Amino acid sequence: MTNGTNGPEQDEFLVLVDEEGEEHRYSLERIVELDEKRYVVMIPEIQEGEEEEAHVFRLETEKDGEEVLVDVEDEELDKIQEFLDKEAAGE
Repeated sequence: MTNGTNGPEQDEFLVLVDEEGEEHRYSLERIVELDEKRYVVMIPEIQEGEEEEAHVFRLETEKDGEEVLVDVEDEELDKIQEFLDKEAAGE
């Protein structure tokens, strides 16, 4: 994966399984590096509201080299949102 990539080609989805075993399909919007951590911004295939929603996960590497997605804390999410807002404003 490359830092700052835009969305995937059509029909490329990542499937995540929640605690209840339900599958959710996402497209990868981009990867953001911030405070020496990598975050994945993903767009769910099925949108629940009128505005496009995005989900953010921290990308961590396990000892065996496998990459896993971890839920982010509210403080991390605020930092990511601030970073993306500044980037969009051209700062």
